[in-house]
Amino acid sequence: MNVVGTMFFSNEKLLIDKPRKRPTYQMIGGKVEKGETPLEAAIRECHEELGDKAIFNEKLLELVMEFDEIATSDGVTPIHFYVFRYNGTLHGNLTTSQEIEKFLWYDTSISKDILSNTLKNEVVPYCLKRNLITVLMLTVGAFLGAYALETFLIPNTILDGGVTGISIIISKMTSISMSLLVLILNIPFIYVGYRNIGKGFLMRAVYSMIIFSLSLSYCAYFDPVTEQILLATVFGGALLGIGVLVYEKKKNK
Repeated sequence: MNVVGTMFFSNEKLLIDKPRKRPTYQMIGGKVEKGETPLEAAIRECHEELGDKAIFNEKLLELVMEFDEIATSDGVTPIHFYVFRYNGTLHGNLTTSQEIEKFLWYDTSISKDILSNTLKNEVVPYCLKRNLITVLMLTVGAFLGAYALETFLIPNTILDGGVTGISIIISKMTSISMSLLVLILNIPFIYVGYRNIGKGFLMRAVYSMIIFSLSLSYCAYFDPVTEQILLATVFGGALLGIGVLVYEKKKNK
């Protein structure tokens, strides 16, 4: 049996839906009917499941992967799965129906337990490998950087470079919080990045800076890990470097 599924993305989140008769979420798609090509089936399923108010360009569907699996409904039926990616922005409104109970924009902050085996074992790993739906590493990187600053470097008067270093100096000289300064001083650079790279960069950069700023405020209540400058420099610098590496790698994807 041939089956199709289509991936729609928005802000690094994957659109999935939950049929009323199934306990888990699935891809937008279904069975290829007799006489249909996989592409024709994908287009039909998108119209049926998303509803009349959803607007998309049928010409922007691209076949990106195929795989074989066994149907979870009976554990016996072999399935050949065609996965399409929509290379555009989904407009309009999603409409539930007698078949579809609800929709969800999925990212890695949501448990995989709600996903079908197809999503869990094939589609989500594909998306993660290509950085299509993840924001988790941006959060981890931003928090590691903030933790290194507030528990190793700043308590021992060790400066970082760039905007963060300038923020530390201004914060020490004034009553303005460092978390606020980091946000304000990064605005020009985020704007330049947006103009030259695009909206995807803007969304990731704004998200990352907000998480970094909130993490700075949170970690400011932590006690210093060490008061020895050498240890603070080595371990704080290493931890900050790891955080920046993860943050910048994901932000600029």
